[in-house]
Amino acid sequence: AGETNNCLATFILTGDGKSEIFSKNTITFDMFGNVFVQPYDYYAVSHGRVNICIPKVDLSFLTLQFLATIFDREKVRFSYNNACYSSVVARLEVLLPTDDSGSPDWVYMAGYMKQRQDQMISKYEKYLSTLKTVVKKTIAEPARWVEFKIGDLFELFQGRSKGLNHLQENKKGVNYLGATNQNNGVLAQVSPEPKQMQSGNCIAFIRNGEGSMGYAVYKAEDFIATSDITVGYNNNLNRYTGQYIVSVADQVRGKYNFGYKRSGARLVKETLLLPATEDGHPDWVYMEAIERERES
Repeated sequence: AGETNNCLATFILTGDGKSEIFSKNTITFDMFGNVFVQPYDYYAVSHGRVNICIPKVDLSFLTLQFLATIFDREKVRFSYNNACYSSVVARLEVLLPTDDSGSPDWVYMAGYMKQRQDQMISKYEKYLSTLKTVVKKTIAEPARWVEFKIGDLFELFQGRSKGLNHLQENKKGVNYLGATNQNNGVLAQVSPEPKQMQSGNCIAFIRNGEGSMGYAVYKAEDFIATSDITVGYNNNLNRYTGQYIVSVADQVRGKYNFGYKRSGARLVKETLLLPATEDGHPDWVYMEAIERERES
């Protein structure tokens, strides 16, 4: 279950000989109503977390994309307490274009998606044509790439707030961080509480929360965080290295879900594949250079 990366959790070399493999060009609903077209053969977790929709007629990939877009609009009705199970999916009703006979107009759906696809490609090509000059900067490649455990990279502290209802909201106050993947993790602004404050220039790892579990954000400013957040400090952090770390750390977010939460014990064991120097230490200089180039 997940709202990103087509619900992909991991890759495997082979099956166990018992689990069913589903064919590509099918549609998946997860327990929260997130819908994706699967372009490759795949295995899916059971226990109601992923539901498979196999077309009864031969449909093109573009038509399936049209349907998935329509189906995905229904996810607003689903949550932890009202999960999207296969019996619920079967009863969903959606509004679709039809032909003169009243049947779904598959040709129109595919044509519409092809038109949208061509528009996006045209927009991209037009943007590229406006780039009169491309300045290429040469950044020396790192000596090696090494996996580092988060617990070894950072000094970690859990957020100190028991919840927003224990604080005074204040538009001129400090940022309050919680379980959200929006607005750089900020839920509100609150009056400062010295015993709950966290220093800035750190990475905030989100450990819990529907749709946000597994995310990380870089925080430059001081803030207050809920206990769903673990804050990590390293003396080599700055805005650029922090952004680089976040982009790498966010790749793990598909691993976690309601049944497999990002506990503190699991967080310290998470690994980040980072550029490293000859002596095996993180190459902070390279990370900063890459982010500065991206920003420029």
